[in-house]
Amino acid sequence: MATVEYTTQVLVTEEENAEIFRQPLPEFLTGEQLLVVAVGEVEAGVDLSELGPEDARIVGDRAIIDLPDARILGSSLDEDKTRLYDRDRGLFKIRGNDELIEEARRDAEDRMVEAAKEHGILDKAQDNAKTSISTLITSLGYDEVRFT
Repeated sequence: MATVEYTTQVLVTEEENAEIFRQPLPEFLTGEQLLVVAVGEVEAGVDLSELGPEDARIVGDRAIIDLPDARILGSSLDEDKTRLYDRDRGLFKIRGNDELIEEARRDAEDRMVEAAKEHGILDKAQDNAKTSISTLITSLGYDEVRFT
């Protein structure tokens, strides 16, 4: 059950430099550096499939639920808003390395997830899950819902 969607923007820089005999050549000759502006979303919530029959108990008019911890459920880049912002190539670097762009995109998703975690997405997802489940259970006629 996804309970939070966090939209973020991150900047990712990737660099590459050619080597001859394991010695790097000067960047201004063969290097490449690019900057990608990545926009995307991170979803968090609780996996209700982890709940078993022993995780929900009814005691009188009270429901007691052992709710799993919230976790990141997925992340994705917004393809319309993510773009290559800048690309610098050395004098002898005729073609850019497109694999470098893909590496930047992969790094961007990782950074988006870390940014979402730093902004408390997991705590918010846990709180939202408790609120949603409490609303559902009390609508079924139970007076109180307690989470452990």
